[in-house]
Amino acid sequence: MNKLKMKSKDPLASSQETSKLNEFDIENYKRLQPINYLKQMIKENKRSDLIRSSVRQIRLIKINNNSISTSNGSSLVSIGNTSVLCGIRFEVSEPNFMNPNQGYIIPNIEIGSLCSSKFKPNQINEQSQTILTQLKMILKSSEIIEPSSLVIQPEKLVWVIYIDVICLSNDGNVLDASIISITQALQTAKRPQVEFDIETNEVILLDPNFFEPIPIPLNHTIHPFTFSIFEKREWLVDPTLFEEDHSKGSVTVVLDSKKKLRYLLVSGEVQQGSGVLNDCLQFSFNNLNINS
Repeated sequence: MNKLKMKSKDPLASSQETSKLNEFDIENYKRLQPINYLKQMIKENKRSDLIRSSVRQIRLIKINNNSISTSNGSSLVSIGNTSVLCGIRFEVSEPNFMNPNQGYIIPNIEIGSLCSSKFKPNQINEQSQTILTQLKMILKSSEIIEPSSLVIQPEKLVWVIYIDVICLSNDGNVLDASIISITQALQTAKRPQVEFDIETNEVILLDPNFFEPIPIPLNHTIHPFTFSIFEKREWLVDPTLFEEDHSKGSVTVVLDSKKKLRYLLVSGEVQQGSGVLNDCLQFSFNNLNINS
């Protein structure tokens, strides 16, 4: 007696099959076979969030500047369902003895449990530290602010710029959202006017009603592009949290407003010589206006 041979069928084997599946089937397939699901979506020129018209599209970026009235500058930035809030504050301090004629920048980022219920506390802390390290490197390498412009009195007092970023919701690509919010907040930031009393070695805060706070000079703006890397030459720009979780590596490109490369980070399994890095760089240069 002949035995029937049963073959399991990929629920997303074709775009025609995709259209026949109901939402429950798709979510189950996405959960049980995430890699195959992503491969099929890329093949069909679709994204896992189902809100983009093509596989190479960046989610809608929304910017709301001066959203914190008590800060010296602020910006609320959303990329799709990822939202971060950045606040800027200025404080007077003694300079670092290694650089007596330079002010300095101190960034910080907070990714709380409310940002994403998916993460455990130790995972949140790890992600916060990773992104904070990247932000420090990007701010330093991008030279967005000239440190000497933050000097109040040479070798005595300087401005310190505290940059506080809070992640409000995390659906992937928190790094890009953070960089955009920092850039926007710095553009809106104004520091109070002060005078230095040589006799007392004290800083005198001038009345803001008569001496308006002044903007800080920026050398340029910076524009980030982060990519999740999959097998072979497959990559996705502006990844969702789901796409990040199932990627093999990532690439982050930061350009300034004149298309100069300011920062490049390659992490995870990104195959050398595959051409994927060149693809990411080319996309960034060609789409600079999107994040401007």
